[in-house]
Amino acid sequence: MLCTSDDAKTLNEILNFDSRLISDLNIFIKNMDIKVFQHEILDVFSRMDKVPNRRPHTKQSAVIHLVEEIGEVARQVTNEYHWPEKFDKENFGSELADVLMFIVLLAKLYDVDISKEMETSIQRVKDKVAKVSNIA
Repeated sequence: MLCTSDDAKTLNEILNFDSRLISDLNIFIKNMDIKVFQHEILDVFSRMDKVPNRRPHTKQSAVIHLVEEIGEVARQVTNEYHWPEKFDKENFGSELADVLMFIVLLAKLYDVDISKEMETSIQRVKDKVAKVSNIA
């Protein structure tokens, strides 16, 4: 499903480098086509990389940030298991969105068509399920 121009305008208003940048992004994910989603993420990183006195994202820095975000997801999963009172579902969702953003950035930096790769991956899993289902 493609987002409307009003959705895109709203998303662009939200993406003004404030502290809500990533946590609010996941609200819009379910309403966006993957290509629109990628475009919006890459636009955010492009604008971020132009901020004075800030180094632009590189392949290496994107991987470092991705690993950091995965660590934050792991922390929430650990909290849920060991200290359920510390589990923060809102933060967990925000961290998952952060992971997705850096995956999209890495795909761009490595010139990978992530939409095509996702379609291929989904089909591969469907084929595996079909194969296993026929054996059982």
